[in-house]
Amino acid sequence: MQRLVVQDGAWTWFNDNRAIYLHDGSLLIGYVRTDGGMAVTRIDEKSATGHEVVLSTSESRERDDHNNPALLWMQDGRILAVYSRHGTCMQFHARVSKSAVPLGLSDWGEEMVFRVPAQNTYANVFQLPKGDGRILNFHRCINWNPSVSISCNGGECWADPVQVISTGQGRTRPYMRLSSRPDGRVDMVYTDHHPNSAPTSVYHLYFKDNAFYRSDGTLLKVFE
Repeated sequence: MQRLVVQDGAWTWFNDNRAIYLHDGSLLIGYVRTDGGMAVTRIDEKSATGHEVVLSTSESRERDDHNNPALLWMQDGRILAVYSRHGTCMQFHARVSKSAVPLGLSDWGEEMVFRVPAQNTYANVFQLPKGDGRILNFHRCINWNPSVSISCNGGECWADPVQVISTGQGRTRPYMRLSSRPDGRVDMVYTDHHPNSAPTSVYHLYFKDNAFYRSDGTLLKVFE
């Protein structure tokens, strides 16, 4: 059965997680409104009611479906939302919830701004297993290529991004999709560039134990 859960919202394929289940079993969905607001709606499936919160401020607002927030249920029970404009500024934004089930804007911390060295877009956030606990944000940044920023304190601060893949110069734009496993492995598939520009191949690698590997397990590079 299908049903409409958000009346005014859009998202792109390249930000994840776009929706997560919360501690109480409700569903939290992130999206961009037609007015450019980056928002989340909590869906109570028992009552079929939704509660919307606009996370973005005037600084982060932009009317573009590429800007939906990436959501992470962190190990401490709070929710991290990371979002940015579509390559129009050199920064990304984040909010951290004050509780495991945020209901209104007062349940979220202030919007934080993190400067990066290049135009930035897309966010994909993952937390490594307990004992490490670092949060990885894979995003398009340096030289328009997939890059990763790392937080060691629950999204409050981020290290400078490091370029993960290099497929060309200028506006060559590989596209990446990612997924994670409970053991901390993050799988990545990506293209050479936008498929509208030229024929492209599709590649796979994975990140685990602070290193990048080919599909067959061959070590590519230790992450420094």
